[in-house]
This record gives sequence, structure tokens and C-alpha cells, in this order.
Amino acid sequence: MDEEKALEVLKPTILAIPNDRVIAITVPVNVLVRETYDTVRCARVDADALATINYTSEKTDNLEQRAGAYQETESLWLEENHCANNAEEDWAALREQATEAKFDTIHTFKYAYRNVDNVMDAISDIDDGSTHVDTLQDISDLVVLGRKHPEPLQAINYNLTKLDDLEKLGVDASNALAIANENRLSGSEAKLLRDKSYTYLKEGLDELRAAGKYLFRKDEKKLKRYQSKYWKKRNDAYKKEASEEPVN
Repeated sequence: MDEEKALEVLKPTILAIPNDRVIAITVPVNVLVRETYDTVRCARVDADALATINYTSEKTDNLEQRAGAYQETESLWLEENHCANNAEEDWAALREQATEAKFDTIHTFKYAYRNVDNVMDAISDIDDGSTHVDTLQDISDLVVLGRKHPEPLQAINYNLTKLDDLEKLGVDASNALAIANENRLSGSEAKLLRDKSYTYLKEGLDELRAAGKYLFRKDEKKLKRYQSKYWKKRNDAYKKEASEEPVN
């Protein structure tokens, strides 16, 4: 069964895992998947022996499905993350342009409308905005204000087509922010699905390994089949490093 199909079959079960049961990812995806498939192959060789302690071939097949589902959720999350990064870059660039355009326009308007009290009051209100959302609304308000009172702008040779450009920048920036926010949400959902899938796979692999370690506790050769080479290598390296530390 391919990864996409495996996820389709197991997704309801994975999503049902409570958030407080989700564990931290401590093993790289390629390592965990490879070790799962290796252990599954060993389990199929040892199927008759495992069946004596009620570890069935159905459990082995399910574990293989879990590995496929985890690979698919990892791919989906990476894709979402890539899209989210692109959206964040687009928003960051347009946010900077919008902020600069807002302040340039406010300075121009303050000069053009310096003798028009009611418009100056409106400009002061617009100038108070400080958040990114404020900036986008402020741009819209400046465009409306400039179109409503064009004469003072024309008196200082301000090209009114700049208001069209400002409006477009505001719309583009608003759209970029919306996409970035949407991707943040979908990215969080994809990450949670990936993390739950990791948990589901790790729990299944731990169950098989526990069965193998119990069953073959007196058979060193077979026992190794149900041990993590990744963690054994990490632990050996840690012990070696610890033994080489100078004693004060």
C-alpha cells in the first residue's frame, strides 16, 4: 500500500489521538521509517513465534501502514511549510513597502493640507495607527481622503495617479497577509497531523520491539533485530565521549 493510501485509511485514527498524547519527535523521519520497515521484515520472518504471545500478522501489517502514513504526513507538512515560507516572504516585502508608502503619503498630505483643519484632524487620526493591520486600513483611508480633497494635492503638483498605485499596494499587501495567515493555520494543522502520525508510528514500533525483546531475550542474534540501531549508536557515542572526558 502506498503512502497516500495508507494515510487515507489511518487518518481518522491518527486524528483521534489526543493532543496531550502526542510525543516529541526524537528520531529523524528517514531513520524511524527505515527502522520500522526493517523491524517489520524481521517480524514477518518471526511471525509464528510472535503469534505465540499474540503479536499477530495483522499488527505487523498495520505497523507498515503507519510508516507509510507517517511518510505522507511528513511530505504534506514540508509542502505546507514551503508554501508558508513563500507567503511569509511575500507579506514581509509588501508590508515593508506599505509601511514606507504610508508614511511618505502622510508627510505629503500634512504639507498639502496644512491649512485645512478638518483634513489635518483626519490625517492625525490615521497617523496614530501602529499595527500592520492599521497600516493597511490607513492606506485605504489615505486613498479615500486624497480622492475626496484633490485640489490641495494638485496645488503641490502631486500626481493623483499615485493614489491608484497606493490603493493597489494596499490591496496586494492585504491579500498577501490573508494568504500568510491562512498558511499559518493550515501549516499548524499539517504539523499536528504529522506529529500525531509520528506518535502513532512510534507507539506501534515500540510495541513490536517490546514483543521481540521479550520473546527473544535469550537469543542475542534475534534480539538485535528488535533494537534501535540509531539509539544504540547514539548511546555508544555518548558513553565513549563520557569515558574520554578528563578527570579533574
